[in-house]
Amino acid sequence: MKIKKVLLISPPNYAFIISEVINFNINFPLGMAYIAAIAEQEGHDVKTIDCVAEGWQTQFKLKDGRVRVGLSAEEIENRVKEHSPDIVGISNLFLVQAEAANEVADIVKKVSKKIITVIGGAQATSQPKETLMCQNIDYVVMGEGEIIFKRLLQHLDNQKDIDEVPGIAYRLPNGDIKINQRAAYITNLDSLPFPARHLFDMEKYFNQYNSHGTRKYPRYASVNTSRGCPLKCTFCNVHDLSGRKYRYRSPENIIQELKLLKETYGVKEILMEDDNLTANRERARHLFQMMKDAKLDMEWDTPNGVAVFALDNDLLDLMKSSGCYKINLAIESADQAVIKNIIKKTLNLEKAISLINHAKKIGLNVQSYFIVGLPGTTLEQMRKNFHFMRKYKMYESHTSIFVPYPGTELYNVCLEKGYFAPNFDLRYATPAHCYLNTPEWKAKDVERLVEKEHFKNSILFYLYNPSRIQYALKKSTAISFIKKLFHIAFPGNSQGSSKEFLRA
Repeated sequence: MKIKKVLLISPPNYAFIISEVINFNINFPLGMAYIAAIAEQEGHDVKTIDCVAEGWQTQFKLKDGRVRVGLSAEEIENRVKEHSPDIVGISNLFLVQAEAANEVADIVKKVSKKIITVIGGAQATSQPKETLMCQNIDYVVMGEGEIIFKRLLQHLDNQKDIDEVPGIAYRLPNGDIKINQRAAYITNLDSLPFPARHLFDMEKYFNQYNSHGTRKYPRYASVNTSRGCPLKCTFCNVHDLSGRKYRYRSPENIIQELKLLKETYGVKEILMEDDNLTANRERARHLFQMMKDAKLDMEWDTPNGVAVFALDNDLLDLMKSSGCYKINLAIESADQAVIKNIIKKTLNLEKAISLINHAKKIGLNVQSYFIVGLPGTTLEQMRKNFHFMRKYKMYESHTSIFVPYPGTELYNVCLEKGYFAPNFDLRYATPAHCYLNTPEWKAKDVERLVEKEHFKNSILFYLYNPSRIQYALKKSTAISFIKKLFHIAFPGNSQGSSKEFLRA
């Protein structure tokens, strides 16, 4: 079969309602844009559909209480018919979105059984066999998709044996599933073309209040300057997708992309989406110095977090002078014993505190990421996280309740000790809920603690930042916003008086 037309689809979002707000973001599909650039480079006619960005106003409730956000099935079907592709690539970053990805595959095969369907992303990588349980998915791409997808296209084009393509899984004629050996990670990231942003309506990604975090400017763009994580945190499976070896683009290559974003799209703010932006300090210094010298007149944020071990005061100074206005530190826990013995992360809290103080001193907005509900921790250790945020006035810090993902050390701990709650189902798991019952606490205890402590932080945040109330109301009606606060403050049970509740 000659592959001429390639269509790449980012599925609708099956979103959860959290605190009466539909929890979804409109983020540029950076990974899909890289795949598009590779396919275009190979001479294929490439089109893209981002179902959420193009149809976020279309929302309806599913039977299980979730909300489907994005282009309708009929609209997707019409777009597939319009493009008449030979092959469709579907992105699925998370297990909770597997149904949405499967829905797209079903629609494609409804249009024509001859269209080849390929799926990639974090969920497909960690669970290729489970992904292929959907009969309308032909191939799974495991790991970094650019070179794997390129080789798959070449083999399909030339009708070569698919066994020779590493990094894919597929169904044999007898129905058995074949999982090829994993492909090597891309060592020279500069060899990749820039994401094919010209194949998307970029205006749909600007000025969105539900983006990856809060934005300073309406025109912003995501950039990834490195891949891989050398750390071995027990809760994280990112290494499954991008490996443990740290690989990075050259500063010169990154500056070219930043200039392109500014000149072509008028971008004023950059979201550095790296898992480990500063892991190589010398490379980081070189990059930030070049950004400063280039006088790009662009500011930037680190919404994915920055590793504490890779920072020092001098590097923070340089980050600030190169345009950084906000850093998110990946602290995870305000209890050193939890960091050392449960998360197993190379992080010293005293150093983190020193960095926080210095960052605030030079005018950086400092926030952090924390995780609660880790097996082996106590409620008091979880409470320390919120006390830490209040002490250092980091009220916008993000707290996730631990979700045990396959491929992580803590998932195996939960499995061995029987900690999973009866309602645990990875397909519906969200960091807003707890799915474990341990000897130290029950799931509802963790959820209630997070509600109470987050409420305290929210009140303090709005007291210090009254202008942000308007932003909050964009995500929620005034009535639901007030109802949310009332529900948290006065739950109507025996969990403590309002006086006790408001005590910091």
